[in-house]
Amino acid sequence: MSRIVIRNVRVFDGEAFVGPQTVVIEGSHIGQARDPADGDEIIDGTGRTVLPGLIDCHVHIADEAQLASCASFGVTTGSTHARLFRFAGVGGDQAVHDVEEAAEFVRDRVERDRVDYVKVIADVPGHDQAVLDRICAEARRRGKMTVAHAAHFDAFPRCLRAGFDVVTHVPLDEPLMRDVAESMAVRGMVAVPTLTMMESFARSWVMWLLARRTMDFEHSLCSVHAMKEAGVPILAGTDSHSAGVLYEIPAGKSLHHELELLVRAGLTTEETLRAATSRAARCFSLEDRGGLNRDYGRISCWWRGIHSRIYP
Repeated sequence: MSRIVIRNVRVFDGEAFVGPQTVVIEGSHIGQARDPADGDEIIDGTGRTVLPGLIDCHVHIADEAQLASCASFGVTTGSTHARLFRFAGVGGDQAVHDVEEAAEFVRDRVERDRVDYVKVIADVPGHDQAVLDRICAEARRRGKMTVAHAAHFDAFPRCLRAGFDVVTHVPLDEPLMRDVAESMAVRGMVAVPTLTMMESFARSWVMWLLARRTMDFEHSLCSVHAMKEAGVPILAGTDSHSAGVLYEIPAGKSLHHELELLVRAGLTTEETLRAATSRAARCFSLEDRGGLNRDYGRISCWWRGIHSRIYP
């Protein structure tokens, strides 16, 4: 089997930058260089970086074209999200009205749908606190991770009380205070801010008017900074979709912008890349991706030249 030998390339292994050095790609394996062999394809990697396949922790994939778009931008893994009530054929018999139905909801998702995690909208107006508490308790009892949709400030204390594992989105209406961020860190809560989506939402004049002109993207950036300072693990996610009426977030490309926004919010370059590789893989128990082994190992890998402040 012919190999690809990339010389003088910098490597981000999922945790830190190393190199420049020579790496070899052989089929689905990558490793440090051995002696070149006849038939090897030699590539000069000067000014380029090899890194694990990127992970988008919040995507909505509807077709193969979106998958191809993800692959073209180095996004090899995405955490897809479920159907929304009323908007995707979910009947009223599947809605949750009280704590008993909350238990049934979790049971059905785990036993019938074989879900990996349970996601709930925690914003107000919405479920009572008792329903959120019961959903989290039932999911924990069944060994499942819980994810909360929380796009407003008021949702975060509700998420903390219920004990969600992951919170996706970040407030536009007001920034998270230090005490909230510190409570998230103490509880071991993980954040997927989806700054790309929040920025698009704030730029939509229609949504700005509907929200009574209370949305400010700076609140989202300040919230991420507060979480980072408090030690909350932050993952990269975009909420990419192609069915938006008021705005659209393109699959794949948007994750690059998400990384730029995370840097703008105060994360270092390495922290940002970990958010889309090793840290994301650990959170979702993806043991076969998110990092590069120093010796040969089966991984999801992407390599290309990047010219931006994210990959200096």
